[in-house]
This record gives sequence, C-alpha cells and structure tokens, in this order.
Amino acid sequence: MIIAFIITTVATLTCILFYDKTIAIEMSRLPLNYSLLHRLSNDIPDTLLLIVCIITVFASVCYMTRRKTGIFDNKTLLFRLIMYAVPVAYLVKTLLKYVFGRITTREWLIRPDLYGFHWFRGVGYYGGFPSGHMMVFTALAMILWRFYPMYRVAYASFLTVLGFSLVATDYHFLSDVIAGAYCGAIVEICTYEVLKRREWKR
Repeated sequence: MIIAFIITTVATLTCILFYDKTIAIEMSRLPLNYSLLHRLSNDIPDTLLLIVCIITVFASVCYMTRRKTGIFDNKTLLFRLIMYAVPVAYLVKTLLKYVFGRITTREWLIRPDLYGFHWFRGVGYYGGFPSGHMMVFTALAMILWRFYPMYRVAYASFLTVLGFSLVATDYHFLSDVIAGAYCGAIVEICTYEVLKRREWKR
C-alpha cells in the first residue's frame, strides 16, 4: 500500500508538472477529437450517476435474493461488495473533486490561465481531479479481479482503454486518470476490509 501510494503520487505530480498540458494540447489536435466519439463523450457526466445506480440496484437485488434463499457463496459476497463499493467510490470522487477543484481539460484548453487546482471550488468546470469514471470502474474491476482473477487481463485491458479514451478525447488530464484509478482501488480494498471485519464480529 505504501509503495503504491508513493508510486502513484510521484507519477501524478510528474504529469501535473511536466506532461498534462502537452498531452492535452496534442490530443486536441487529433482527428479523433472531431469525430462522433468526441461529441458523444460530452454526455459522460450525465450518465455516470445513472450507471452507478443501475449497478448498485442490480447488485443489491441479487444479494438480497441470494441471502433470502440461504445462498452464501462467492457470488453472494461479490454482489454484496459491489453493492457497497461502487456507490462509495462515486461519493468519494464527488468529495475529492470538490476539495481539489481542478479545472477540466476542455475548459483549460479554452481558458489556459486557469490551469491548476482551485481548492474547495470543485463544481462545474472545476471538477476534473480525480477522474470519477476511473474511480468507479476501477473499484468495480478490482472487485471482479478479487473474485474472478482468471480474467484479470480483460479487466486491465478495459481500464487501459477507458483511461486512454478519457485522455484522448480531452475529457481528463493524464494525472486525473492515474489518481482516479488509484483512489478506486483504495475504495475497493477499504470496503472489502470493512465488510470482512463485520463478518468476523458476527
């Protein structure tokens, strides 16, 4: 945990200081940013909450159903962990965005003088750090990785594609994606440990 924190902190700070601006400008010049994919990506903020709600409700229904029928296996524990970790990841990202108040990439490309963090102003165009999509989907991928590790290549590939897409469409700076992935993993680990200790007490 300590090593991962140090590596993530160094990588995030390095990107903030040296690479974020350059990558964002280069990505804005790609033909991709004028394609249908770029236009559709404008709707991502409106759908994340909906996705979280759907996943949470689905996991809750599956968990409650299996619990009532007396089934306590790995799938039951999987749904239980998803039921808690995914909405927690969404809430944590909302709090962190408000605290850091970083300008979003697309807004910065229009107003380059606002680059940086605007502490405790994380609303509207100041909600770029960390990436909420990376947080939520990393938490979900970590849960699946924990229970079904044989598909870890698929989980890692999905997160890589997601992270690249967020950067390539200028939806996030690279450092936003790195921090979001790390925070999502931490949320999953902490949620798992809390639930496990509650089971021990029972």
